[in-house]
Amino acid sequence: MKKEDFKLKYGNIVELKDGRRLLCVKSFDKKDAFIDLKSEECVPVRLRDFMKVYEDYTLQNLLWERKEKPILTEDEKAILRNIDKDYKWIARDKNTRLFAYPNEPYKHHGALGWLGNNSESMQLFKHLFQFIQWEDTEPYLIGELLED
Repeated sequence: MKKEDFKLKYGNIVELKDGRRLLCVKSFDKKDAFIDLKSEECVPVRLRDFMKVYEDYTLQNLLWERKEKPILTEDEKAILRNIDKDYKWIARDKNTRLFAYPNEPYKHHGALGWLGNNSESMQLFKHLFQFIQWEDTEPYLIGELLED
């Protein structure tokens, strides 16, 4: 999900790169304003500092999360450059198995894995790509991982 996919609402909690959590409120000019939950002061915020947006203070429903682009090792780059070009996505299931998918898979908690047609096991490389975790909210797009 991208930040553009939803509008911030009163009561949303925004987590910043520095770990601070802010409460989204509306200012008098109808633009988003944020109050630091610790200092209770109104603070200016840049969108590029957003890391997570939660529905409310319970932090139970994550609405959006920024994935910092991981730095690939040379081995990981070589593997991704050389797998069949039909495979566009990569994800790891709850049992730490690594898979590539031609179409974007979806997370299925009951099956403890990502579901998608024609997945290809990448278990031979399970010791690599340690940044890919079951806890990820979305699979990784291989093309984006290879972008410089």
